[in-house]
Amino acid sequence: MIRYADARQRWAHVNPALGHYLATRLSRFNPRRYRELRHFVARWLAEGLTNKEIAQRLSISEGTVKGHRKRIHEKLGVTSRSQAISRARELLLI
Repeated sequence: MIRYADARQRWAHVNPALGHYLATRLSRFNPRRYRELRHFVARWLAEGLTNKEIAQRLSISEGTVKGHRKRIHEKLGVTSRSQAISRARELLLI
């Protein structure tokens, strides 16, 4: 068993197979990939695709699309989808 501390600093045990899976996934983290995904999300938002349609195209969950959309809004300093699209066009990002 592998031990880890959660956000509240409580200790728990993780099944070794799950620990190996998580370690493998985390070791493949690539910030460039996330920037590329955000670019696709922004472009497809501008084309009018729904979160569900974007998720299907990228083979990711709708929650992940929402997370990328939230990050796009933060980076552009906007609060809505239409503002994000307008701002991204102003900056020639899409």
